[in-house]
Amino acid sequence: LYDAFGSRESDLLIAGPLDQAQTFTVDGVVFGLQTCFDLRFPEGIRRLAAAGAHVLLLPAQWIPGSGKVDQWTTLLRARAIENTMY
Repeated sequence: LYDAFGSRESDLLIAGPLDQAQTFTVDGVVFGLQTCFDLRFPEGIRRLAAAGAHVLLLPAQWIPGSGKVDQWTTLLRARAIENTMY
């Protein structure tokens, strides 16, 4: 959970189990689920790709600031390229 820069998600949420990658299928396309801060950690997204995900769904609220859009898009593209996902 994201506990930084004055934000404390852990005050409102509890982390889910890491026992299996979270995916679902629509019309033969497998979607993998992660959340905003998970983008920084390639291992979780790699687990989704290994579970068959073609598309990564990643709801996010990115902290605004100088260079943040570039950082966000660079990380998104890196995770997609590393795992051959959309």
